[in-house]
Amino acid sequence: MNKSVEFKPLTVKQQTDIIAGVLSSTKQQNIYAYQNIVDQIILSNCDEQDKISLAAIDRNSILVQIRMFTMGETLQIDGTSHDLKEHVDSYSNQCLDTDRLDTTVEYQGIKVYASAPRLLDEYTLNNQVPDFFKNTTDHDSVGKVFLIELAKYIVSIDFDGNAIKFEELDLKQKTQICEMLPMTLSQKIVEFVENVRELEQPYLNITTDQGSVEIPIDSQLFDR
Repeated sequence: MNKSVEFKPLTVKQQTDIIAGVLSSTKQQNIYAYQNIVDQIILSNCDEQDKISLAAIDRNSILVQIRMFTMGETLQIDGTSHDLKEHVDSYSNQCLDTDRLDTTVEYQGIKVYASAPRLLDEYTLNNQVPDFFKNTTDHDSVGKVFLIELAKYIVSIDFDGNAIKFEELDLKQKTQICEMLPMTLSQKIVEFVENVRELEQPYLNITTDQGSVEIPIDSQLFDR
């Protein structure tokens, strides 16, 4: 967005919702239950005009800052205290390589346009999960979750002169199409997804004299 976006601090209810979110995932058999709670809070705590432009990869950096301004500048990780303010101050040194946010991959006449999803779009899709997949937390759900994650990054698929726009499909239709993609093509999309997710790491990794420490983004972040 190339600008600073202001967020309201967490309310007591929102903090309670976050802490209870991990339990909700197990109870609802929905691996996305916790993330849905977090995303809903992020989207509701910023201005309406800004929330439509937030990227999903912005999530973690926003959460770290909300945690700092709500609960203090010190974070305990594995018994060691870390200065969140010093870490957050380093964010201004990060330069996002926007060329890595979209790509086109092709294999045997099938062309896929992929792009890093907006936070609002990912939140909307995650909320559809219980409607089509009753359980995404057990061992047998690995394949479902893989297809869901793949679908988040696909904008459209072209083949034989036909174009499928993913924004016009529901989650079930998206995953069915992803399931039919050639393995070579899906692997290219996975590589793109991994490349995008790497952009989040500088906002989570605290540099120490002993090496790098990763900030936990589950309920532990708001429980210390």
